[in-house]
Amino acid sequence: MEVDPVRPVTGGYGGPSLTVRASAPVVWGDVKGVRSMRAFRTAAVIAAFALILAACSGGDEVLSVDDAWGRPSPTSSSNGAFYMTITGGAEDDRIVSAESPACGMVELHETTMTDGSMSMRELPGGIPVPSGETVVLEPGGMHIMCMNVQTALTEGETVAVKLTLENSGLITVQAEIRELAP
Repeated sequence: MEVDPVRPVTGGYGGPSLTVRASAPVVWGDVKGVRSMRAFRTAAVIAAFALILAACSGGDEVLSVDDAWGRPSPTSSSNGAFYMTITGGAEDDRIVSAESPACGMVELHETTMTDGSMSMRELPGGIPVPSGETVVLEPGGMHIMCMNVQTALTEGETVAVKLTLENSGLITVQAEIRELAP
């Protein structure tokens, strides 16, 4: 391509400015740099779209409850307990209450050891479940206390336990009644 200083022609799409003779046909797709600029813009749009999708998909994480179980307890026993593993979702959450048809009353409890003496106390503020972290309700730690057992907690059966969470709402889990943790 010959350069003619009299007739300037600017490149499209922010491409290079060229000066060409009027008799020379101008085909912008063949001008060096225009193709690479189009490819760069296409790649930039695809990358931006991928970032937006990745940011939006992060909120799909939901709180999950696994391995819910409780120990056997006859109706003559006034108390029982339920245990489980809870994994936080995309945002911090908190178990604020629980209920079960097998229990006259349900409270969120924690067992602690102080000066060689084990004690249990209610957690009136609930059980925190931080985002993406795992909280284990287990014997000797936090648990769901079933008071005034209404129906025998018989090994091999399951009992519905409804958890009310601050952000995730109501979740019902089936707690398997067994002697030992999974």
